[in-house]
Amino acid sequence: MSLTTAQYEALADQIELILQTPGAASQVKDEKVRCRLAEGGRKLGISFEEPGDTLRRFGYMHFQLPLVCIGVESGVFKALTTEPERTFTNVELAEKTGVNSKLLKRLLRYYQSLSMIAQLEDDGYKANNVSQVLGIHDYGSTIRFFQRVIAPASIMLPDFLKQHGYGDPTGVSPNSWNIGQNTDLHPFAWTGQTPWAMELFLPYMNIQREGRPAFFDVLDFATKFAQGATGETPLFIDVGGSMGAQCVEFRKRYPNLTGRVILQDLPTVIEQVKSKPLSGSERIETQPYDFFTPEPIKGARAYYLRNVLHDWPDAKCVEILGNVKAGMTEQSVILIDETVLSENGAPWRATQHDMEMMTIFGAQERTLAEWTSLFEEAGLNIREVVRYSEEYEDSLLILELK
Repeated sequence: MSLTTAQYEALADQIELILQTPGAASQVKDEKVRCRLAEGGRKLGISFEEPGDTLRRFGYMHFQLPLVCIGVESGVFKALTTEPERTFTNVELAEKTGVNSKLLKRLLRYYQSLSMIAQLEDDGYKANNVSQVLGIHDYGSTIRFFQRVIAPASIMLPDFLKQHGYGDPTGVSPNSWNIGQNTDLHPFAWTGQTPWAMELFLPYMNIQREGRPAFFDVLDFATKFAQGATGETPLFIDVGGSMGAQCVEFRKRYPNLTGRVILQDLPTVIEQVKSKPLSGSERIETQPYDFFTPEPIKGARAYYLRNVLHDWPDAKCVEILGNVKAGMTEQSVILIDETVLSENGAPWRATQHDMEMMTIFGAQERTLAEWTSLFEEAGLNIREVVRYSEEYEDSLLILELK
């Protein structure tokens, strides 16, 4: 069905009215409707592009991340969000941040043009929904992680793939990560030996799923896996769980559930956890553990791995699964919390993760067929697959012994 000029004009009027309405998104109470509006608006903008618009969208994209990083590191976004209802002048922001007022005016002009801040008058700047996010410490640290750690590798990706004849880069070492960071170390080893990078990495791991659904929303752990557990039962082991956000969430969801909740990660990470524990960590055990060695805790009801296997090529994944499998009994399951890519129409958030894994780790996100093949090789069966997020294609794959 084609629309008339008058209908297109009416639609444009309605869109402009929404954009002029403060906090319009917060007025949409249905999350599915909000997602439809956000995704539809994104695709609509692209579908109406002229050739020059397309050229500039891609050609200038590489400026956005470094310029956002400048706004984070200089404190511009933080200054705006400290008093979110206030309208600042350029001079006031220059005084708060120490940024030269002439440079700052150019930065603010750029930020408003990409809707990172609101400009209410010629010399009046205010926080909007974007700058309020960028002014939060963990989100700002994550932006810095993208700029300082990931971007150098992505810049080298065209050269790396061309040099390797556009073959499958999975498992190839050194990869574009090594070239971009000028190191022979694996990304995890490099991060562990680079304190400033670790300081940026941990907030990224802590907030990367903030606001997204969790598998707890669609699966009743207590009913499925905790029957007959005692205080000594290893109930939920988060293998490679970083700061322990999922363990904290587990205790929050099941405060009265009997059994042990254990966070396992490398010694350097566990040291960080002990020095800066997350709120709610009081009833969580910590254990230094390298998943390239046999699992030391036997007979846990659930060994949980979230976004672990997508960091590794198939051979390493089989090794990791074999080590976890060594701790399993007939009552045990392995819970793999990962993306399961659609064969057709995979969403952009999921495909971006796939490119990130390829670039940094020489690894990948996987389709269900690829996951099935991997688990078969590791001697494990898929008992059930539970998808709990369409935007990211987040899914829980429940594995059992063959």
